Parts: sequence; structure tokens; C-alpha cells
Amino acid sequence: MRYELPVSDMETLRRYQRNVRGKEYIKATTLLMLAKCYSPENVSECLGIDASTVYRYWALFREVGLDSFLEKRHKGYWCMLTSREITVLRSELSCLIYTDSKSVALLIKASLGVEYTNKGIVDLLNRIGFTYKKTKEVPCECEADKQEAFTSELSELFDNLDDNTVVYYADGVHPTHNSRSTYA
Repeated sequence: MRYELPVSDMETLRRYQRNVRGKEYIKATTLLMLAKCYSPENVSECLGIDASTVYRYWALFREVGLDSFLEKRHKGYWCMLTSREITVLRSELSCLIYTDSKSVALLIKASLGVEYTNKGIVDLLNRIGFTYKKTKEVPCECEADKQEAFTSELSELFDNLDDNTVVYYADGVHPTHNSRSTYA
């Protein structure tokens, strides 16, 4: 089989070849080598591709023409959300702390109607500037005036008790409540 290219196509391929890398370079070089009378087996050996790929490139070129053959069909991917939806998500995530990707996925599904996998959520959050890190321990804030009022009330109570009275203290909060840092 003869592989012939018009001179204008060869010039276009050479210009294209100088400006691309990787798979696009190999596609252009395949056509140029075939046009220079290299056998498909030699082309595949020189370029490190399968011989069937060489035949497939030539058939595709003959079928769709040079412009369509050189067209880059791979479109970049940002995400399934629009820019406005990402802005809404960012503001929501800035207001509340979420401790896992599942809860963020549920939020997106409920509010925006888009389903994400856990891995997809993690990638999305990293892409829009959020990270998963350990929270800082912050001591609870006390209110000195309330503590003072409690102390004076307790002193009054103790002053009015007889000697046989037993006083028990009960705390409604477990000692470990909010005392460990978690990730969010």
C-alpha cells in the first residue's frame, strides 16, 4: 500500500510536530514517516507503538482528514459543579466544620443535586483549597461572674447545713467531652 500525502499536508504536519509532545507528536510523526516510505513495521519500531496503531492512525487520517485528525479531543475536567455552585459550597464549608467527606457529599447531593464519590469529594475539596487536618484544642471559656455567683450560693448552702448532711456533686458532662482533637 502506498502512503502519500500532499506537500501542504506534510508542511502542516511538520509545523504541528514542532509544537506538540507525547501522543500528538507520535500521531504526526507516524503520518510523516509513512509518507517518506517507511514501512508500518519500521514506524512502529522507531516510535515505540504497536503496528496496529500505525494502521489505525493512517485509516483515521484518510477517513476524517488532516484537520480533524490533528484536533485534540481531550477536554480538561474541572468538576460537575458550576462556578456559582462552587462559591456556594465554599461559603457553606467556611461556616461549618465537616469531619468527613461523606457529610460533604450528602450536603452537595441535598443542596445541589449532584452525586460525588468519597474520592471525588476529596479531590474536589483539595482543588478548591480545603484540606483535611487536625483541629486545635481550645479551652472552654469561663464566665467569672457566674462562677462567683455559684461560689457564693454554695457557701451560703454549706453554712446552713447540719453536721449529718451529705453533699453530692454531679456533673452533666463526661470528663473526656471535647478534650480530644479530631480531624475536619
